[in-house]
Amino acid sequence: MEKITKNERFARKPTAYTREQDLAAQIYEHFYKKISFPMLMRTIKTKGHQFVYEIWNDVRQSNARDPIKLFMWMIGKTQVRFIEK
Repeated sequence: MEKITKNERFARKPTAYTREQDLAAQIYEHFYKKISFPMLMRTIKTKGHQFVYEIWNDVRQSNARDPIKLFMWMIGKTQVRFIEK
């Protein structure tokens, strides 16, 4: 049996535990950490994972001068509420 060192054991820590956290981390890194992470999490929780992913995908594919402003405008423009039952 191969011995596992302490560094190898702690090297594989996940950065996101849920798919909402994973999406927020991807958006956070894509915009060079200029949008606050808690605000992204709140937006994903209130608007829904699929909706935020579609908006982010549209912004990534666009040739906007300021993609952060476009992302925030598209999120704020729509009146979508995600309610879990």
